Amino acid sequence: MGVRTHTALVALLTMLFVLHQTIAGEPPDEGTDVYAMLIEWDPWRPVGLNSQVVFYTNGTVIVSKVQDDGSVSWTTGNVSAKTLVRVKQALRPTDAFRELKDLYDLQPNGYDLPSVEIALKDGPAFRSVHVRGLALEDHVPAGAYFGEQTKKPEEMPSEFQRLLNVLSTLKLENVKTWVPEYIEAVIFKVRDHRTLPLDWPEDLPGLKDPLSRMNARGDGCSLFLRRDKLKTYETLDKERAFAIDGQLWRISHSKPVIPGLDDWKRIVGSARRPGARHPANGEAWHR
Repeated sequence: MGVRTHTALVALLTMLFVLHQTIAGEPPDEGTDVYAMLIEWDPWRPVGLNSQVVFYTNGTVIVSKVQDDGSVSWTTGNVSAKTLVRVKQALRPTDAFRELKDLYDLQPNGYDLPSVEIALKDGPAFRSVHVRGLALEDHVPAGAYFGEQTKKPEEMPSEFQRLLNVLSTLKLENVKTWVPEYIEAVIFKVRDHRTLPLDWPEDLPGLKDPLSRMNARGDGCSLFLRRDKLKTYETLDKERAFAIDGQLWRISHSKPVIPGLDDWKRIVGSARRPGARHPANGEAWHR
């Protein structure tokens, strides 16, 4: 029994990848909130490096697609002004959505399977529903496996299916490549290393940067880099250890900071300190 897929999104993402222009997309306007999100979670991929659709209140849409080689392409566009009201109405949380459980399992006898999440803005917070055993694209993770068919699978709720259809069939205009304003680089402590560590570039944020965030165990940290620091970051040898603020670390992965979500708001809030400017102005404020 395989993982169920949703082919409409495959067509949409393929269309975006073919039509995109090679220019950097600007982030949504300040104050524009995320209205709805469609995210595929793959247990074999780092969090944030997955296929997703992020829809904003002003009609801006950011789309990511996992490529065959494992890389992720990012595009952005917008729905037309004529359809914006209709789309927002279709994505407004209904009583049927609010009554859904947090999780439905289509493949209870499978392990390490992907799941799909739909999150809608409902008042000041998001309401999320996950469907496990569902994939947005036609693939099964290499590590997935299925046991004896002893548990009865659940059915996908009709309201979840309706929202999935809306988010996966958005017709976008002005489609172009999206280059994020900020990147989150995730690093982990190194205990054993066979080569001398490299020095961490001085113009990149370190552990003591006000935006850097240590994980609960203290063995991992997220560093937030502006777009103008990406060239420096991309030249780093990701297989080597680095000496950062007197400790040894290795880069795990990096991912874009999605505008409008918690980390983005934290960055914008820091930029509003006295004497600082909004990050969209292009000024490197954290150094």
